[in-house]
Amino acid sequence: GAFELSSRAKISDVQHMQVRHALWHIIFTVVGGELIDTEAAFRSEEEMVADAMTVNRNKTADYTCVRPLMLGAELAHASGSEVNILKQLGLHLGIAFQLVDDNIGIYGDSDITGKPVGADIREGKRTFLFERSLELANEAQRIRLRELHGKKDLSHQENVEFCEIVQQTGAFDIAREQIAEHREIADKLVETLSIADEYKTGYHEIILLMIEREV
Repeated sequence: GAFELSSRAKISDVQHMQVRHALWHIIFTVVGGELIDTEAAFRSEEEMVADAMTVNRNKTADYTCVRPLMLGAELAHASGSEVNILKQLGLHLGIAFQLVDDNIGIYGDSDITGKPVGADIREGKRTFLFERSLELANEAQRIRLRELHGKKDLSHQENVEFCEIVQQTGAFDIAREQIAEHREIADKLVETLSIADEYKTGYHEIILLMIEREV
């Protein structure tokens, strides 16, 4: 779909090549990151090849924000310094977006998200929240987190228990702080761009929509 739409864009041949190159890069990044993400559910902690934050940075941030922002800037003939600012902006916004997504995956309302309660826990998804909880948990909490994480027949009560342990370790608060920090940096980067104030307002609104969401 993306390739078909871009092929109809009224841009030069050179720009078409830029778009195709960017799309292929995004596909490569998404597929590679998804393989690491999926494989993580079947590996022990000692066998992990990348932690959740690395996956967030290399997969989600790249295709969700970094590459689209950079491509738009390059097609508009932005300077190298402006493209670099957008690259950093996309990285911080993309990481914040994924952290919000992870929080919603555990604490979200299924009536709003459309996902079954506890889906990420049942799937054994190795999120920043889960990894940080393991680091901060006491021995009893750590054992219980590992017992519940990836349990296919997780009950409602067990889901509540898992969420409570994550809260008790302080991991949820840390995730919220990380989100706020990345959002603050992203907003500050917008102000360094050499664009009209109305466009800066648009960027700030997009940041707000991506962070203050329930799905």
